[in-house]
Amino acid sequence: MRLTFVSHIGPAPKTQRFEGHAYYQSAGEGRYQGTWFDSSGQVRPIVASGTAGTLVAAWGTAETEQGETTYRLTTSNRMELVDRVRGKDGTWREFGRSTLSRTLRDA
Repeated sequence: MRLTFVSHIGPAPKTQRFEGHAYYQSAGEGRYQGTWFDSSGQVRPIVASGTAGTLVAAWGTAETEQGETTYRLTTSNRMELVDRVRGKDGTWREFGRSTLSRTLRDA
């Protein structure tokens, strides 16, 4: 499975585009492994687990940066994403929250 994320950050005319791609494969029974690649040059391993309507993806390594992204379906056409990163002191900080809407029908 491939996930593509695109965000435009900041006001025009200095808006910056950020894009990332994650590639996931099933590791059995609601578990997934993957890799994240983004436009800032970051490549991070992903270990994820899912239950009905929610996927939690832990990414990064202790040597780099560690974080997690939670994908939660709120309706059949809407999804909430929450991104958190772990600080050097071990505390978690939310750095992104998005609500996404389906715009295309399944093919």
